[in-house]
Amino acid sequence: MPPEFAHKTLSQSQKDTIRQWVAEGARYEGHWSFQPIRRPPVPDVAQDNFRNPIDAFIQVRLAKEGLTLSPEADRRTLIRRVTLDLTGLPPTPAEVEAFSADRSPDAYEKLVNRLLASPRFAEKQTMHWLDAVRYADTRGFHNDIAQPAWPYRDYVLRSFLSNKPFDTFTTEQIAGDLLPESTIEQKVATAYNRILRTSQEGGIQDKEYLAKYGADRVRTTSGVFLGLTMGCAECHDHKFDPITARDFYSMKAFFSDIKERGILPASGPNAWSAKLALPTEERQCLRRVETRDSLPALASRMVVIVLQFALGLLLLSSPLSAEPKTLEIYWIDVEGGAATLIVTPAGESVLIDAGQDLERDVSRIHHLATQVAKLKTIDHFVATHWHADHYGGAMMLSERIPIRHFYDRGKVPAELPEDPSFPTLMPRYQRMTRGKAQALRPGRRLMLKQPSDKTALSLLCLASSGEVIQARHSANPLCTDKLAVSKDESDNALSVVLKLEYGKFSFFDGGDLTLAMEKRLVCPADQIGGIDLMQIDHHGLDQSNHPVLIRSLRPRVVVVNNGPDKGAETRTMQTLKTVPGIEGIWQVHRNLKAGTDGNTDAKRIANHAADCKAEYIKASVEPTGKFTVQIGSHGTRQSYPAH
Repeated sequence: MPPEFAHKTLSQSQKDTIRQWVAEGARYEGHWSFQPIRRPPVPDVAQDNFRNPIDAFIQVRLAKEGLTLSPEADRRTLIRRVTLDLTGLPPTPAEVEAFSADRSPDAYEKLVNRLLASPRFAEKQTMHWLDAVRYADTRGFHNDIAQPAWPYRDYVLRSFLSNKPFDTFTTEQIAGDLLPESTIEQKVATAYNRILRTSQEGGIQDKEYLAKYGADRVRTTSGVFLGLTMGCAECHDHKFDPITARDFYSMKAFFSDIKERGILPASGPNAWSAKLALPTEERQCLRRVETRDSLPALASRMVVIVLQFALGLLLLSSPLSAEPKTLEIYWIDVEGGAATLIVTPAGESVLIDAGQDLERDVSRIHHLATQVAKLKTIDHFVATHWHADHYGGAMMLSERIPIRHFYDRGKVPAELPEDPSFPTLMPRYQRMTRGKAQALRPGRRLMLKQPSDKTALSLLCLASSGEVIQARHSANPLCTDKLAVSKDESDNALSVVLKLEYGKFSFFDGGDLTLAMEKRLVCPADQIGGIDLMQIDHHGLDQSNHPVLIRSLRPRVVVVNNGPDKGAETRTMQTLKTVPGIEGIWQVHRNLKAGTDGNTDAKRIANHAADCKAEYIKASVEPTGKFTVQIGSHGTRQSYPAH
């Protein structure tokens, strides 16, 4: 009630309202924004008048106002609206014509999915985020001098492009530098705390501006991450929501250990406060170096960027090595295990699985990575699941070549009876990753540097730990296949499944996925669509490779990563030979247990005997979508035109 000194009294009507409230049980709820979200029942309206439950609520309100629904927009209007909304750009004339001509029932869903996967969507989301976190390339106060903050801008863009989990995105920005053994990327993320308005004016009071900086961080952090304004509590307790001035200054204390001054000179020895030298991503990843310079000679040519906003930004220039023009995919012979190496046009590397914990497998992977692909580091390692022939070699490999980032299916089981080596390998894997391995979930994209020619590059997780992406909604007519399928309880069924796209080209790697999960990817609705190049699932074993999956993917070329006595089994190979549209089947090994009918053409088999040279298979993909498959450096070679 108002205090007596306020000289405010209640009217009779107000008193009657309170009495009625008490008589009705005095039910009290706190501020509406802190109440649990409840899903209301959908109003009962004619089903043919709406496609989404939200339409039912709109229709009820329109009826209350004596209004009716507007006619559905024509296709040209619809594609213009959704394209502008999701990308901030109008559709091209060709896109408008293609959508207008597409009469499939899921045409709109396909359009939305294409736009959501577009880099333009990530750019628009980045723009909204930068607005919220008060991003600017100038200081704001006084002379408003330049403060080039673009490394933080690029960090945000890469995060949206890769569909980074929001909890990771939040942690890295607020306290990335406090994470154990934080990476340069995580330290750049904390520039979120530095892109506020600052001043170099000599006459200001140092402590006054430190107070301004701290208050700015509280207001921005609460508004951006809590959806809650705390600014008023800098001066007084909030009247309605439960925030006090004490809360404001308690939160401000979290930022009080940032090493900074109120006055931030823009020149001289004390300019920009503390500085951190940051190598460019190209050099940080130790991109391909064609010459074999000594380390001192290489270091002397390092291009260094120094962040000039409190992290320190100084730009030093040096010529960069030329980017390769193709995307390269290598299948390494690990005798029936798995090891697939991807090298992007920007020189970034992704190793999917690493064979067994054997010198044979590790030395083959290391040789191909360093001597054939000319890599100095593995930028990303993905363990598709917890079987020894897929992640076992990673620990020994990491002792020979640096591995920067780790990804897996997460959800490490307490035990895995199907794999006797699990109790010894898993602790070693966890020590190697130092607890920093990121769990891939359906819909997440790995953060890859985009090629200089702007051809879109994306590595998308389609399935992981038994979960499947929900990206498309078209019914799949192929799902009538009667192949008997039972649920697989092994770790194979929980494999990470990846789809790599480079312009018009697409590549599918399903790990050791088995029949039931394979069918879930394409039935009752196809979640993937057609692809150009497929790595056969599970080395070509018949407990995998559902005919419906293969026919739905419609691969033009298939690579079977089998061993001499493992994989490339009869039903799978027969399926590949009968699926329309497959132009080439390549095998890492001849199946020594099968005859001619159980193998592909001899000229497309990399290794023909158990005691072999361990030849690799390589696919080179051009920006146009044209790709070439070759055995080793001098073996059979065949090109496939872009579709």
